Amino acid sequence: MKNLGSMRNSPLLGYSFALVFFAISLGMRFWIGDYLNGYPFVTFLPAIVLTAAVAGAGPGALIGALSVLSAVYFFIPPVNSFMLANQSDGIAVAFFLFIVLVNLVLTDRLHQKIDALDAANLERDRLVDYQQVLFAELQHRVANNLAFVSSMLSLQKRELAHDSPAAKVLDLAGLRVMAMSRIHRTLHDQASLTQPLTDFLRILTNDLLKSAGADTAIVEVYGDEVRLDLDRLTTLALLISEVVTNCAKHVLLKGLGDKVTVHVERLPDQRIRIEVADNGPGLPPASDNLRTHGKLGQSIIRGLVKQLAG
Repeated sequence: MKNLGSMRNSPLLGYSFALVFFAISLGMRFWIGDYLNGYPFVTFLPAIVLTAAVAGAGPGALIGALSVLSAVYFFIPPVNSFMLANQSDGIAVAFFLFIVLVNLVLTDRLHQKIDALDAANLERDRLVDYQQVLFAELQHRVANNLAFVSSMLSLQKRELAHDSPAAKVLDLAGLRVMAMSRIHRTLHDQASLTQPLTDFLRILTNDLLKSAGADTAIVEVYGDEVRLDLDRLTTLALLISEVVTNCAKHVLLKGLGDKVTVHVERLPDQRIRIEVADNGPGLPPASDNLRTHGKLGQSIIRGLVKQLAG
C-alpha cells in the first residue's frame, strides 16, 4: 500500500507507468488482432484499470484517452482514420468512455479512503508510541520513588542503635520497599507478560537475593510452563518477594544454607502449586503453624496467598 502510494504521489513515475502499459496493450492488440475483430477495446480496458489502481486517476485518464484514440484510428473501420462509419460504432466508443470514467471515479474514491486510513493508522501509531513513553516514564519515576523511600529508611536507621528493635524494623521495612521497587521494574517490562512464569521467577529471585546481599546463593527455578495475567503476577511477585527475603534473612545471610529452589507445577484442576524452599535447617518448632504465628512477614504472606485464592 505504501509503494502504491509513492507511485501515485510521483507524477513522473505514474505517467511513465501509464505510457508503458499503453504500449504493451497496443502491441498485444496488434499481435492478436485477427482474433479480436469487432472488439477494439478488449486489450485496453485491463491496462486502464491497472494503471488507475496503481498510479492514480491522472495516469488512468491518460491511458484511457490514448486507448480510445488508438482503437478508433487502428481498429474501427475505416482504419487509419478517426472517422466512424456508423452510429453503432459511436455508441460503442461512448459506452467505453463511460466505463473508463466510472472506473476512474471509483478508483479515485478508493484511493482517498486508503490515504485516510493510512493517515489514521500513522496517527494511532504515534499516539501509541507517545503513550508507551509516558507509561515507561511513570513506572520509572514510581520505582525511583520507592528506592528513595528505602534509602531514607536506611539513613534513618543509622540514628538508632545497631541491634535495637527499631533498627531491625527499619532494616526490614527498607528491604521490603526496595524489593517492591525491583518488582515494579521487572513487572512493567513488556517481556514479563509473555515469558513463562519460571523465567520470570528466576529473574525475580536472583534480583531479590542480590538486593538482600545474598547474591552468591544458588538459585534453581524449574517446572511447568505457565503464564499469568498482570494482576495475579503482581500479587505472586510480592508473595515470592516476602518468602525469598525471609530465606535470605534467616538462612543465607546467616550461613545456614546456600540455595533457594522454586518449583512451579500445573495441577489438573487448573490450579498452580508453587513451592519455595531453601536448604537451611527449617522453621523452629514454635513457627510450624504459620496460620497462628503473629509475625508481620507471615501475616503478609497469608494475606497475599488469600488474594490468590491459595
